[in-house]
Amino acid sequence: WPWPLMKRAIETCGRLTYFSRMAGRAGFRHAAWSTIHELRAAGLSAGDLAHVSLRLVPLRAGGLRGVGGELEQKLTDFSAIWNSLDRLLQRHKLADRATLLDLACQAASANDLSHPSLVIYGLDDATAGERRLLSLLMRAGDVTAYLPFRASDAYAWSEPLYIWYLHQGFEAELLDSSACEDTDATLAHVQARVFENDSPPSVSPLVPPLAGGPQGGGGKTKG
Repeated sequence: WPWPLMKRAIETCGRLTYFSRMAGRAGFRHAAWSTIHELRAAGLSAGDLAHVSLRLVPLRAGGLRGVGGELEQKLTDFSAIWNSLDRLLQRHKLADRATLLDLACQAASANDLSHPSLVIYGLDDATAGERRLLSLLMRAGDVTAYLPFRASDAYAWSEPLYIWYLHQGFEAELLDSSACEDTDATLAHVQARVFENDSPPSVSPLVPPLAGGPQGGGGKTKG
């Protein structure tokens, strides 16, 4: 659904300068949507781009055309497109991921979300909006987060989230590898024989319904 909306946002954003020649291309619409999504995920808004653009005006006046001129035009154009998109989203009562996160944070701030315990698992990284929501949830009860991390270059990708957890007051606890060993004899039996049979299993042919066949229907983080 975003592409027709993005097309309309560009058509109604007003006169563009830097992006005027490419604004009608489908590739530009896709790139603009992705860029807005990434900037919103980082906690930025169209107003932030407009603010930076205004700060570049003195640079352009001082003769730094490569910095104050071109970049100012890019930011001004893009903030206009972004504002136009936000107006359309509000008018048609649509929401992207960042909007849903904002609504979740508002609900978490306005309501009592006390819970006995919360487990965070499978989260390798988090945007600014996601971290804000997690912070609100962490205040409501005991939280345990599982994160693959060791003091090694191999885990550099998870280190930012690990450090963020520590800044939230989490205490690191290293899990012993023996705690992850399988003790279920049935599961071990299946795992040992899952590839035992080299021949493919026999299957019954599927008959389409129209051909007469039947119809189917505050805590601690652990590494």
